[in-house]
Amino acid sequence: MNGRTGGITNSDRDHEQNIFIHPENAKEIVEYLSPHYKYISGEILDACAGDGTLGKALLNSVCSSSRFWNLDLIEKTNGQDILEHNGKKYDIIICNPPWKLKIALPIYNHLLTLLSDDGVLFFLINNVFAYQGPDRAKELLYQKYYFLPRYIFKPAGRPLLDCGIMVYHANNRIPCEASLLRPFIPLSRINKEK
Repeated sequence: MNGRTGGITNSDRDHEQNIFIHPENAKEIVEYLSPHYKYISGEILDACAGDGTLGKALLNSVCSSSRFWNLDLIEKTNGQDILEHNGKKYDIIICNPPWKLKIALPIYNHLLTLLSDDGVLFFLINNVFAYQGPDRAKELLYQKYYFLPRYIFKPAGRPLLDCGIMVYHANNRIPCEASLLRPFIPLSRINKEK
């Protein structure tokens, strides 16, 4: 009997990073998380694998005076890999990384270095990433973790992924309204086709 694969078959393993979010789900996610960033404006970085659906939804919900940057994690942007991207600090970073565990942790740690002093990082990840043993848990810095419904990635061909969003505030202060958010993000488009 085969082990659990989270909906990923052996033929899919080379394309694990191709996991996208439907635009309506992206909009609901960033609206739910808005208490974490509603008083922040400035530089926004979308460091997502793919077309930046989460970043576009975030930009539409944030003050129009914010400056938006998109750095695709699969394709090099201007010949630059995310781990080579340095110097600039961002107030909000949202990331749906390639879902290969060996590269997710270095990306996560590097994005932490790109946050401004009052910045916030939203990092969407497979739950396995967050609880693979006590050593992994000690390496992860985040104040809140939100679970997403299991079938959120069904339109992407991954119906059984258990995933969530780690939220890290660089100043280690969670806004009062955000501290009251429940740990499960309810979405209306679950188990529906694209």
